[in-house]
Amino acid sequence: MFLTGLTLEDKPLVERYLQKNKSHISSDHFTNIFIWSGLFQIFWTTIRENLCIFYQDVIGMFMPLSPLGAPPLPPSAETIKKCFTLMNFYNQNSAVSRIENISEADLGFYAQLGFRAKLKDREYLCLKEDLVNLSGDAFKHKRAGYN
Repeated sequence: MFLTGLTLEDKPLVERYLQKNKSHISSDHFTNIFIWSGLFQIFWTTIRENLCIFYQDVIGMFMPLSPLGAPPLPPSAETIKKCFTLMNFYNQNSAVSRIENISEADLGFYAQLGFRAKLKDREYLCLKEDLVNLSGDAFKHKRAGYN
């Protein structure tokens, strides 16, 4: 299976797949995917008509979001199996292989395949000024770390 490095020229392709999935979480937007290119090498490939995006660094390779394709969602079990086979090929430790940002609606599908979910983060909204200044109780621990 051939992996292609993600570039800005791939934005229309990625957005076309993202629009099919109609998600409103921040991880499911091209900007949020591409912004991490300073920290990770970002690759993509298609598996069974699904766009699969992978991040890789010195620790290993993982997927920042589920394979993207036309509904019905989630992707097929075969697609997920091939994604993990690919990640495990690049990872010295298969524990690094994972798919992040699974929608709550898809958790049952992944559980049926034998995967377990771990809550990483939740989406939230905040005022830009509060984030910049780390003001308010929501940013108390971040402010203490910065200080």
